[in-house]
Amino acid sequence: MFPQGRGERMPSACVEVAMDTKGGMSGGPVVNANGDLVGIVSSSFDGGPSYVTLIWEALRIKVSSRLPSLALRGDIDLIAARELGLVKLKGEVKRSKRGDITMTLTEPECELLTVSSDPEAIVSPPPGSKPLIGVRLEDFEERWLSEVETAAADTALAYLEGLELPLVRRFLSASDVPEACLAPIREFTVEDFDGVEDPDIQSAREDEDGTVAIAFAFDLLSVVWTMQVPASDYLALARDYDSHFMNITVDGPTASMELIQRCHFETSLALDREASEFTKASITFSGVIRPKPRAPGTRRIPDAPIDLDYWLRETPADAGGLLSGYP
Repeated sequence: MFPQGRGERMPSACVEVAMDTKGGMSGGPVVNANGDLVGIVSSSFDGGPSYVTLIWEALRIKVSSRLPSLALRGDIDLIAARELGLVKLKGEVKRSKRGDITMTLTEPECELLTVSSDPEAIVSPPPGSKPLIGVRLEDFEERWLSEVETAAADTALAYLEGLELPLVRRFLSASDVPEACLAPIREFTVEDFDGVEDPDIQSAREDEDGTVAIAFAFDLLSVVWTMQVPASDYLALARDYDSHFMNITVDGPTASMELIQRCHFETSLALDREASEFTKASITFSGVIRPKPRAPGTRRIPDAPIDLDYWLRETPADAGGLLSGYP
């Protein structure tokens, strides 16, 4: 098995197999005993061996389609097609809102992947730690999800409150606020009005000391920014401000206004279950989600990147990164 492919000819994950193929079979399907599509013939040499590109790679590929149900959507991937009921994916596969693919493999599959991979590419958990998966994860979520959501939301709000003005302007620019309206901002406050939406425990493990390390992704549905700018700047660009902000008031030399965004976060948490407290909480990724216009006659796929435009900025808050669009 070659998780990184075999050079330019086969850059995707592939497996070497003892299978007889004939000329012209490249690009053809490979199925298992149950008839499930598991790979594509990539290359074959007289006398062997043959190479099969693993179907995993297709999970991150987008294609256009002439099917009436897809033609107006532009490029689409397998996970979005699954949400439309047009594709069936066997196994446990999920995608985060910023595009990371997570697959749950069987123990033999994990062993094969491990021995086939470059050791430097493998990130191993701390010795003695145990992943929470299956029933153990379900039990953990049933008992602790509410507390995890609260801790994560508090951490996200504290992170936003601590932003410097240049970073606040970057967040607001994701809502297409003109730079001329952002530059005069002198003060801000931020509130969370509607709490956590779309909670997702991406991973959880119990370490030797009994703490649970959690990677948690979520949205804050309504982040309300309240900005203050000099009244003279507002009056000079009143039409632009009025088209992007709400609840605008002018009080003497200062104009106050609000803007609401849906923000996405990923957090790293450490939970001491015995003490029922979080000993660590930090934001590892943050960004703004904004609705993307849809073609007439198409229905929305919840949380599918083809229907949402993600403007993401990596953290921690040393603020070296720039806003970038996804997809």
